[in-house]
Amino acid sequence: MGNLGYYLVVLVTLVGGFACTRAIRRAFSRFHSREQKAGKELIYRHFPRKKKPLGGGMAIFAALTAGVGVAWGLHAVHALPDSDLPLVTIWLLCGLAFGGIGFIDDWRKVNAARGLGEWMKLTLQLILALIFALLILNAKLDLIQGSHAPHDVTSVFFPFVGWVSLGFLFLPFCMFIIVGSTNAVNLTDGLDGLA
Repeated sequence: MGNLGYYLVVLVTLVGGFACTRAIRRAFSRFHSREQKAGKELIYRHFPRKKKPLGGGMAIFAALTAGVGVAWGLHAVHALPDSDLPLVTIWLLCGLAFGGIGFIDDWRKVNAARGLGEWMKLTLQLILALIFALLILNAKLDLIQGSHAPHDVTSVFFPFVGWVSLGFLFLPFCMFIIVGSTNAVNLTDGLDGLA
């Protein structure tokens, strides 16, 4: 089946994302943030806009779960290799953990006037990123031990460069990628993230 399995996983995740976003948006339209930040309120006075509905992370996670479910199904019929499943499972758990931070933040915005503070979110994200970086390192170690891979466990593939062994910089690199990509998506999307 080759790459067709990967394309199917991507397609299911993409379509699931669109469908879940519409459903969650409709379901959560009555919940709005009561959060008031001094800087944001001044901006809203000059440039009025509707506050964004909450719960978008749930739609993204539901789509991710659908894609992982397809990956597990394709593995059951031997269309995806065994080596991909541990890392896919780790990324699903990582999404669940970071989604939990977003859920707690949204819940506090609905029930209180303030969500989690920026430093609290960053601290939680860094702790979770360290845990998942260690899990990724362990999964890569398990995969490489049984094979004759030309690179070591801390190697990362960079386009136009090839495999680069990061050594002791592997964990900080993973943490930077996990936390950075989480907040980059949030900030460019207009969601809270650390803003």
